[in-house]
Amino acid sequence: MKLIIFGATGPTGQFVVKQALGKGHHVKALVRNPDSLTSSNARLSVSKVNIFRSEELHPHLNGSDAIISCLGTRKLSLFDRSKITFYTDSLQSILDSMRMSGTKRLVCLSSWGTKRPPVLEKTMRLFPVGRLLDNMLEMEVYLEDHCCDIDYTVIKPAGLLDKAPSGLPILTSHQERVQGCKMVLSRGDVARFVLQCVEQGTWVKSRVSIGVKTWT
Repeated sequence: MKLIIFGATGPTGQFVVKQALGKGHHVKALVRNPDSLTSSNARLSVSKVNIFRSEELHPHLNGSDAIISCLGTRKLSLFDRSKITFYTDSLQSILDSMRMSGTKRLVCLSSWGTKRPPVLEKTMRLFPVGRLLDNMLEMEVYLEDHCCDIDYTVIKPAGLLDKAPSGLPILTSHQERVQGCKMVLSRGDVARFVLQCVEQGTWVKSRVSIGVKTWT
């Protein structure tokens, strides 16, 4: 398959790139800083782009089978009270470029806990993680409400660890978390599930929470 990967220089994106190449896929990484990408392979090409300019992105998408977005925003200061729009802004430019190029398949990452009980809403918004989750939820809702022409999948992992795939079965749920699963998940397992969704065409037009079972 010919895969376009956004966020390929990030901690999860690098796992996706490595596993995709290991499975024989052709990968084009569209990144802000090409020097940050550690992988090299004859089937890997890297281009520097502005992810917020769809007219700059869409020529790279022609002929691709799927778009994978592992984009993430910078770490925020505890005292930063600004509204986060990174996920919806980057999503919009990706969607515009997909429509220009006729690309249909999109897999992107969100998180457990974007929907929270009302009692937690006000408190969570006092912290950067709460506003981060709010913008992820806006991204999820936008895909559901405005993207009937896009075969999207939103993958919602638990807290992320910089570790290789565990080899454990990945459990799934349409709820905000997967019952009986650890509160953390390796980035290698996230990458494994991302590629499974792309290769098998599963969870289309869905958001899916993932995790691995706690030890019993």
